[in-house]
Amino acid sequence: MKKILNKLLDVSLLVRILRLEKPFRTKLYMAYVLTILIAVGAVCNPLLTEYIINNYVMVPNLPMLTKMTAVLMAVLLFQSLLTFSFTYLAWWLGQNIVQRLRT
Repeated sequence: MKKILNKLLDVSLLVRILRLEKPFRTKLYMAYVLTILIAVGAVCNPLLTEYIINNYVMVPNLPMLTKMTAVLMAVLLFQSLLTFSFTYLAWWLGQNIVQRLRT
C-alpha cells in the first residue's frame, strides 16, 4: 500500500516544491485572498440580479433601475479585474516556482 501511495504522491518532490515557494509567500497569500474574493463575487452577481428584477423591473422604477444596472456593471467589471489579477498572479507564481525547481 505504501508503494502505491509513493507512486501517486512523491513526498520528497512535494517537500522540495514547498521549500521553493517560500520566497513567494506574500504573492501566494494574495492569490488565496483573490480566490476568496472571486468566489464571493460569483455569489453576489445572481443575488444582485434577482434583487434588481424583483424590486425595479416587476415594480417599474426606471431611475433606480438605471442606477442599479450601473452598480451591476461595476460589480461585473470589478469581478473581471479580480479574475484577471488572479490568473496573472497564479501564472507568475507557477512559472517562477518551476524555474526555481529546474535550477
